[in-house]
Amino acid sequence: MLMDKLLTDHELWQQSNFRTFGGGSYFNPVAELVSGGRPLTIPNVSILQLMNCSPSGEATIAASSCFQELRSHLRNEEIMFGLYRRGKYQLAPLLADAVDLVTYEYQVKLGDLTRIGWYAVLQETAERGLARIFP
Repeated sequence: MLMDKLLTDHELWQQSNFRTFGGGSYFNPVAELVSGGRPLTIPNVSILQLMNCSPSGEATIAASSCFQELRSHLRNEEIMFGLYRRGKYQLAPLLADAVDLVTYEYQVKLGDLTRIGWYAVLQETAERGLARIFP
């Protein structure tokens, strides 16, 4: 998703409320993502703690900025996934746009999820991982 204008975190959060996630949105098995993926890092990851998804208070663009920076590290034919932990489970959602990113990173901010990292995989590998159902 190419954006000329960075959307605020609140605007992204509103859009995420209209999405339904189901089968096909997660990479399985997670171990294959970690072993075959390329970790993505950004120096300013702490900006996500400043994210304000509320309509009140100062508007922030943390998720949009972070997504654009992560996307700038993707190589040709690569797709990006997040890797998160909820209790004893790990999940690896497809991060196709900043709305996907804010959906999970806001849960990290609230303490519902723990971010393990972000990974890039070749499109072919991504398609295989997305086609598998959770074991």
